[in-house]
Amino acid sequence: MLMVGDIVNSGTSGEWNEIYDVMDATADIRPRQTIAANGNHERYAPGGFDANMERFYAFAEREKPWAEYIVEGPAGDLPVIVLGQEFTAPTDVAMSEAQVAFFEERLAHWTAHDKQVVVMTHFPLGNTVSASWLHWYSEHHQMNDRLTSILGNYPNAIIFTGHTHYPAELGDWAVQRRTADGHPDGFWAINTIAMHVEWDAFGENTAGIREETTRDINQGLTLDSYGDRVVVTAYDFASDEQLRQIEIPNPLVEFDAEVRPDDGGDPDPGTGPDDPGTDPGTDPGADPGTDPGPGTSGPGGSGDDSAAGEASDRGDLAATGSELAWGIGAAAAALILGGLAAGGLALARRRRA
Repeated sequence: MLMVGDIVNSGTSGEWNEIYDVMDATADIRPRQTIAANGNHERYAPGGFDANMERFYAFAEREKPWAEYIVEGPAGDLPVIVLGQEFTAPTDVAMSEAQVAFFEERLAHWTAHDKQVVVMTHFPLGNTVSASWLHWYSEHHQMNDRLTSILGNYPNAIIFTGHTHYPAELGDWAVQRRTADGHPDGFWAINTIAMHVEWDAFGENTAGIREETTRDINQGLTLDSYGDRVVVTAYDFASDEQLRQIEIPNPLVEFDAEVRPDDGGDPDPGTGPDDPGTDPGTDPGADPGTDPGPGTSGPGGSGDDSAAGEASDRGDLAATGSELAWGIGAAAAALILGGLAAGGLALARRRRA
């Protein structure tokens, strides 16, 4: 189970105890492996940044914001790289050179092994998924432009981000983000879905844009990996409805058209409501808890010279398979509010940090 942050509302010990209670109560029905990133809501409790982060680290079972996990399954290993805030300033996601160097080295490592790589961090990079075209979303990551440039060299990279809460129906839920000096296919960016409240943007132009809470929701994603591709499906857990689905081929290996999921109730990734090769879907935001509301500051704009790309034709990206898929439930989760609602199966891990 992937959790992209805002697991608690403010980060108090009491809130974390509620999370542990939920995790214990759902141990038999949720994926046995949990991989967590830190969001902004993990650091709001009294006592300072370090004390708040120690409580998050205890839950995540590691000693720093970034790490690498290997999720193992019948389709082979899927690497998961977690990035996060190290310091209180100068931005929401202040990070060291060591974290950036680790990120770039591990991307290069897994690319040399022909692997797709999942990257997860709470705040979106500017000009990727829904709402991130608003200028303040280019300012959360201290290394926003540098991380975007690095990812732009890796079409096998898929970054999952939360925080924005935007609806799954939007066309930029999942995008291929191209950079001026990167690979022609760019990288994939996908916005996880909120499990508490949904936001949207309103206004006649970007200069007067405002973000508002629109409704209560309980939504999330599943990720199925087949070696030659991953399939990401957005669900509304409250209505038991599939919202969107996208198939992302692994451009580093040969595509195996014979490998498809069993028709046992789960939708065929080749016949989702949208053509996964041409329409990258919509925007599930992901920042749970009792957030006071979306940001309203400043006009919209661009924090990078390159523009978000459209999904390329599936034929542009080659890809290979393995006999079975395995899934990961991806949620920027408010476990206290709606209980644990994540699908799929996360298998045993190895971690490199």
